[in-house]
Amino acid sequence: QYSFARSKMELWGVVALCAAAGLASGDSESVIVGTEANFDDVITTNSFTLVEFYAPWCGHCKALEPEYATAADTLAEKESAVKLMKVDAIANEVLAKRYEVDAYPTLLWFAGDRPPIEFTGGRTSQDIVAWVTKKSGPNPMPVSSIEEAEAARKEFPTAAFGFFESEEGAEFKAYNEAAVMSELAYYIVTNKEVATHFKVSEFPKVIFFPEAGDESVIFDGPWEAKPLHEWSVGQSLPLVIEFTDQTAGKIFDGPLKQHLLMFLKKSSDDFEGIVNGMKTSAANFRGRLLYIYVDGDANDNGRILDFFDLSRDDLPAYRLIDMESQMLKYAPEAGADTAAETLSAFATAFFDGSLKPHLKSQATPPDWDAKPVKVLTSSNFEQVALDDAKHVLVEFYAPWCGHCKQLAPIYDELAEAYEHDDSVVITKMDATENELARVNIESFPTIYLFPKGAKSTAKPEDFSKTYKVYEGERDLAGFLSYLEAETGVSGRRSKQAGNEQPDSGNGDNGAGHEEL
Repeated sequence: QYSFARSKMELWGVVALCAAAGLASGDSESVIVGTEANFDDVITTNSFTLVEFYAPWCGHCKALEPEYATAADTLAEKESAVKLMKVDAIANEVLAKRYEVDAYPTLLWFAGDRPPIEFTGGRTSQDIVAWVTKKSGPNPMPVSSIEEAEAARKEFPTAAFGFFESEEGAEFKAYNEAAVMSELAYYIVTNKEVATHFKVSEFPKVIFFPEAGDESVIFDGPWEAKPLHEWSVGQSLPLVIEFTDQTAGKIFDGPLKQHLLMFLKKSSDDFEGIVNGMKTSAANFRGRLLYIYVDGDANDNGRILDFFDLSRDDLPAYRLIDMESQMLKYAPEAGADTAAETLSAFATAFFDGSLKPHLKSQATPPDWDAKPVKVLTSSNFEQVALDDAKHVLVEFYAPWCGHCKQLAPIYDELAEAYEHDDSVVITKMDATENELARVNIESFPTIYLFPKGAKSTAKPEDFSKTYKVYEGERDLAGFLSYLEAETGVSGRRSKQAGNEQPDSGNGDNGAGHEEL
C-alpha cells in the first residue's frame, strides 16, 4: 500500500497495511482501461492523466474503485481536461516494470512530457477531484467576481481564501508558497466587491472554510508559508477522524505528526458519547494534534491494537503517539476516563512536556546475567548499558529475524571471549518487546557499542554521542578486532574457534538487516 510500509518512522503505519478495506465495487465508462497497447497514446493525447496501477486481488484497490469511478464521472461532467485511467499491473507487467510499480494501488500523475509524480491526495472521490484540479490549474486560483466565489465554494467546500489589496508583498508571496505546498484548494481575491461579500474589510486576511457544518476560521499565525500550510491542513480535517483505508493517506501524509488515538467499539453504547467528548477536546488543539478513533470491532484493526500493546478487553482506551520523536507513545494513568476534560488535560501535559513516554517492557528475568550474553530489557537497560565504567555492546534483535538467528552462535562465542574482563559486557535486547525513549531501532539486528565514559549523565540532545553503530563484519574475527580497537581489551578465542570464519549462510558475511 503506497507508503504505509515505508519504515517504523511512518507508523503507527506498519499497521496501516491492515486498514479496513471494505470490498465495494464500482465501474465507470469515464475511467479509461489502460493496456500496453493503448497506454502511450492515452498519455500523449491528453494534457493530464491520473493512472491507477492495481492488482485484481488487492483489497485496497477494490475499496478505491467506486471512489475512483465517481471522481472520473465528476471530471467528465465538468468537461475537465483531466482523464483517469486504470491499469491491471498483473496483466500488463511491462508497464508495471517501466514505472517501478511494486505496491497496489499505485497512482501516478502524468502532465505533458514531464516525468510522472506520485499521487499524494486522499482516497475519496472529492479528494481525488480536488487534487487533480489543483495540479492541472492555476495555483492559487484567482476569483474575480461574487459568482465565481460562490461557484468555488460549491465546488470545493473545504478551501482557503486569501484576501489581498494587490498581488504583491511578503504576505501575498507567503500565501502563494503555501498554496504550492498544499493539496487543498487555495483561492486568491483582490476584488473589493468579493471581499465585501465575505465581510472582509481589512487586508491581508486568510479565511478557511472547513468541512460542512463547521464555522469558517481566520488565520492568526505568522505570515510564512509553512505555518500557513500546516494551519490550513489542520483546519481541513474533521475534529475527529476515523482510521479507515480512505482516511489513512490524510492521517500519515499530512503535516500533523502528533496523533491522539481512541480505541473503542462502534457497537458499544457509549460510542457516540466518547466521540462527542473527543470533538470537544479536539477543538482546543485543532492544527496541533490530530484526534483519531479506531474501531475495535473491526478484525483488521487487531494489529493496530497489538502495536499499542492493547487488547479488545482494554477498550475503550486511548494513546498519544509522536511520529516526529522516535515514534514515542504516551498512555494515560490507569483508570483515566474518556471525558473531554480528561483528554484535554492529557494533551496539555504532552505539549508542556510533563507527560512521560509509555514504553513497552518485559520483566527482567532473574537470571539475566547468568550467561555470557547478558539479557537487557527496558527496565535494566540504563543500569547496564549506561554504566560509565564499562564498555557495553548491545544487539537489538527480533525473535523472528533470520539474520539474528544466524548471528546468535557467533555472538555467544564473542561473549565467552570477554568473560575474563568485566569491563567489556556483551548484551542483547528483544527490541520487539522492549522500547527505549532515546534509542530508535529500525532494522534487525542493530548493534551499538556504548563505550565507557560519561553516558549516564548525557543530556538528551547529546545522547546519540554516547554510542557507536557497529558496521563491521558479523563474524567472530570482525567483532574481536572492533572491540579491541575501541576498548583496548583483547578477547580470548577458544581453541575450537581457531581461524574458522563462521558462515552467515547468505553470502554477505551476515551483514543483512531485516526491516521492521
